[in-house]
This record gives sequence, structure tokens and C-alpha cells, in this order.
Amino acid sequence: FDVAIAPNPARASSTADVVHLEPVASPALRAGQSASLQFRLALRPGAAALASTPSDLVLTALLAPGVWHEALPLAVAADGTLASAFTPPQPGIYYFYASSATLGPALRRDPCLVLRVAPAASAP
Repeated sequence: FDVAIAPNPARASSTADVVHLEPVASPALRAGQSASLQFRLALRPGAAALASTPSDLVLTALLAPGVWHEALPLAVAADGTLASAFTPPQPGIYYFYASSATLGPALRRDPCLVLRVAPAASAP
């Protein structure tokens, strides 16, 4: 049978997936050592620019398989990048998700940032 697939005109004006966090760099992380995670807001092609960076952006760090999590505030730097200090409590795989009540569904949460945290450096 034939099926027609088309955008829903009632949702055409939706702001879903307009913006997402894009990592500036992937730092080497070690358990117990603080690191700065840096991002920029990236717009979907054709999306209107944001009037300003929302002040309620939060980065959630989640240790797989979900045994630990922490909400990390994102600070806006002078060059427009976003940064968050993060000290991983233990080695493992961490997933990072952004959220903002201001952006709501306009902020795409996937794909998330995945970083591996190595064990703490042993003392010589």
C-alpha cells in the first residue's frame, strides 16, 4: 500500500531542534581532577539567531549506567562560548546533556556528549 509522508503543517512553526550544544574541545579527563568543559551554541541551518544566550542553561553529567549524576551550570564567556567546571568523582563513561527552560524543546538533547574519564594519576 502507498503511504504519503509529509511535515505536519500544524507543527511547521515548531522550534524543535533549533539549537544544540557543540563541544569546543574534548579534554582528557581524570577522576578527581577538575576540568573545564567548553561548548558553543550551534543553530540549525536556516534557524533565526537567538536574541541572547539563555541564563538558565544547565549541563547534566551522568555516569553510566546512571549510578551518579550532577547538574552543572554553564557560564557564558566573553567570546560567547559556554563553559562548565567538572570534577569527575570516579573513572568511567560520562554522558552530558544540556537543558534550558527558556529554550525548552528548541534545545536538542541528542546526540549527547560522551567522554571517558580515566583513573586518577598514581603518585610516583
